[in-house]
Amino acid sequence: TEFLISGFLEGALEFEAVKSLRLPEGMFNSVFQLSSWAAASAHAGKWHEAIEAVDRLFELDEPIGIVHSIHKLQALVELGEFDRAVSVAKSIVVRATEILEEAGVLGAKQSLARVLFRTGHVDESKDILREVIAAQTRLLGRQNFQTQESAALLTEVESFASLQHGRCRD
Repeated sequence: TEFLISGFLEGALEFEAVKSLRLPEGMFNSVFQLSSWAAASAHAGKWHEAIEAVDRLFELDEPIGIVHSIHKLQALVELGEFDRAVSVAKSIVVRATEILEEAGVLGAKQSLARVLFRTGHVDESKDILREVIAAQTRLLGRQNFQTQESAALLTEVESFASLQHGRCRD
């Protein structure tokens, strides 16, 4: 009950902050809170607040998505700050390219792990899959179907290794 009341109060405070469309100091300190604020501000046409929220997102030492930069880009265009908007747009393209390249490398590593597993190199396969899952989560900032697929393959490899280890003892 205490947890529910605490969550309700926090939600009510966030709602009041969004309703008044001002960014209270010290209240927003997580990626979720700041990205919600950036989106709400951008949708409400509060461009300075959207830019401030995105800038504060970049100060956090956590991965954030391209969508946040797009909120800032939209705000800069609406404010007529075209030089800054071009700079942000270029950084979005660079980051998107990096993400695509890294995702391609991770997909290739996952395929390699699958081949290694099927050819009996179980330990190598497990190591690569663990690396892939960690990188996918870091790259995306969360888990998705790709990390779930990698995790399922890792579970299969570990189960096989466990069975093989049991047979060796018998």
